[in-house]
Order: sequence, then structure tokens, then C-alpha cells
Amino acid sequence: MDITDIFKAQAFLSFTWDIVVVFFIFVAGVLYGMNAGRKNLTSFALSVYGSIVLLEFFPYREWFVSRFPGLTHGVVNLVLLFVFTFFLYYVFSGTYLKLSFPKMKRRKGPFWQVVFLSVALAGFLTSLLFNDINLLFGREVSPFMAEFFLSSTAAFVWAAAPLVAIAVSRKV
Repeated sequence: MDITDIFKAQAFLSFTWDIVVVFFIFVAGVLYGMNAGRKNLTSFALSVYGSIVLLEFFPYREWFVSRFPGLTHGVVNLVLLFVFTFFLYYVFSGTYLKLSFPKMKRRKGPFWQVVFLSVALAGFLTSLLFNDINLLFGREVSPFMAEFFLSSTAAFVWAAAPLVAIAVSRKV
């Protein structure tokens, strides 16, 4: 081990604004998961996936950008992602016209399943948000963020993580 390796490791783990935001997102995600339970987390995960599909095919982004001169494509994408996720979560949670997936048991699920799904969802949302924020503001991020959330492999792994968590929690 060389002395330069120690300094590289220290720079890799230095606390910057983005790592603090990621820590906050993960803590908030786990706390929400503990409160909401497995059913609501599953509904939220499906809402996020559905909103990404809707956002991909939404034909009026250019209209919003042209009508509101202060908005950029990145801001419109973030706002639409939030609106679509909120709407789909409202529908999937069963509060809209009693539309819902088949009722799961009312219990919140085992502790490890809720934590696993919460962390997977928090990582997926962090990857989504930081990809858009990075494009939107063009701010430099720490090497940790670039490696674990912004690379194409990391984005794929975080996108698949909630699906794996749902599949594991359904099997057990």
C-alpha cells in the first residue's frame, strides 16, 4: 500500500454536498419504509416505474419549455416525474375509485424486507434524481457519486434493485 493510495481513498470518501444529500435520501427512505410498510413501498416502486414510462412518451415537453421561458428540459422532466409518480401512487394505493392491486396482508412485512425495499428504492431515486440534476445544473459530483450512482452500470443496478427486492419479498 502506497501513501498515494491512502490519499486517493480519503478523496474518494470525502463528504461533499452530494453525499450529504444521498445520506438524507437514504435515511428518509428507510424511515418512510418503516412507517409505510411493504404494500405502500411496492405501490410507490410501481408508480416510479410507470411515471418513467409516461415521461418517456409524454409529447408536450417542448410545449412547456416554449410557454414558460424560465423552464429547461431538465426542470420540466423533474416536475413531470414528480407529478406522474404522485398520480400513479394515488391510483395504485387504492384510494382512487378503489382501484388497487390485489390486497396484500395488512401487516407491514418483516423488518429486513422493508429495509431492503426502502434502500433499493432510495438508491433508484437517488440515481434518477442525480442524473437529472447533474444534467440540469452541470455541477461536479464526488467520485463516490459518479461511481455508485451516475455510471451506466450503476443506473441499471439501481433500476433493477427495487424489482429484485419486490421479487425476494414476494417469495419469502
